[in-house]
Amino acid sequence: MPPFFWSNHFDLHIHYVGHASGDDHTTISGNLKAKDASVGFRDGDKLTAVASIGRDLENLKAELALERGEEFWSS
Repeated sequence: MPPFFWSNHFDLHIHYVGHASGDDHTTISGNLKAKDASVGFRDGDKLTAVASIGRDLENLKAELALERGEEFWSS
C-alpha cells in the first residue's frame, strides 16, 4: 500500500498519495487557484505520487493504481 496523508488548512484540503523525490517532475491537471486540481509526480515515465485539492475520488483512484503498479492520470 502506498503511503498517503491529508492535511486541512481552513478551507484547503490537500490529499497526497505515493512517494515522490526531489528529482521527480510534475504535471498539473485542473485549476490550482480554483482549488480543483491534481499534481502528478513522475520519475521518468513512472508515476510516483499524486497530490490533489478538491478531487477526492481522483486521489483514491490514484492510490489504487499506485498500489497495483498501474498507470494513472486523469485530466
